[in-house]
Amino acid sequence: MELGDRHSEPYVSLASSPPAIKAQVEFRTPTYMNHSGRQLPLPDPELLLSGLARRWSAFSPEELSGDAVTEVLGSVHLARHDISTRPVGSGSSQKVGFVGSATFGLPRSTSIGAQRAFAALWSFAVFAGVGAQTTHGLGHVRVRLQSPSATVSRSPVARPATGREHSSSPNGTTSSGRARPWNGTR
Repeated sequence: MELGDRHSEPYVSLASSPPAIKAQVEFRTPTYMNHSGRQLPLPDPELLLSGLARRWSAFSPEELSGDAVTEVLGSVHLARHDISTRPVGSGSSQKVGFVGSATFGLPRSTSIGAQRAFAALWSFAVFAGVGAQTTHGLGHVRVRLQSPSATVSRSPVARPATGREHSSSPNGTTSSGRARPWNGTR
């Protein structure tokens, strides 16, 4: 096996993940995005996923379907959140980020290809981070995916049997992560 082949293995694993229609995301370190020259300390699903799709396209030898990613970006929604803001940095370069949790979803009518792209991108988030300044420790997340066939429990403690959890810590360690890859075109 050549070195170049070894770099694609994690993306192939991500690409083989089952489809998902919900992602429960815990923002473990402050997260923010820049949009049209403005700082945005809110969990905007389209901005988060389009940023992940751009990173995927830049680094992955495995492509995501442009149609599937476009469908995800056009239909993803923020279902619920429990976030709070946190200052990041100091002085004139201080930013405001958010921490907490958010649940993002797709309609059940979304295509299987889009559900796979959704799962791939959120699973990739565990490794890549989300938002701005991920190389400075911002945007570390833990992600729990729910498949279309999972039964949602009303209990705050119980978890669906078909849920899959992925996490990263500020020191870069991760639990298992799988999903499906994007080529950067919409």
